[in-house]
Amino acid sequence: MSNSNSYSEFSYVASSYTSSSFSQSSSADPEGTTKRFTETMTSNDRDGTSVRRTHEETGKPTLQDEMYIPPGGRTIEGTGAAEKGRIEDVSDADAERHRERDREYEERMEEEYAKREGGA
Repeated sequence: MSNSNSYSEFSYVASSYTSSSFSQSSSADPEGTTKRFTETMTSNDRDGTSVRRTHEETGKPTLQDEMYIPPGGRTIEGTGAAEKGRIEDVSDADAERHRERDREYEERMEEEYAKREGGA
């Protein structure tokens, strides 16, 4: 039984760019499943920060997650100096929009699989 893992990271500062990836496979797996995870982050003062994550696994649809933080982030309103400039987690505020996008994505994937199987 042998396992192979590889990891690479590349970054430089111009604006700011970071890319990481991790892949995993095992010869003990009779189906030859390979998993690959990637994350790319781009950031600068003018455009803000974009983060893209990808998860690929043999025989499964690719999952992608994208996040954007505007320049300066979203600040939490407060009176104390300690609260000034903190980044607010707004992931729950957009939960309904994300659920709708997830539902639409799943419908498109089901239609695509049906086409490939000759059903649609």
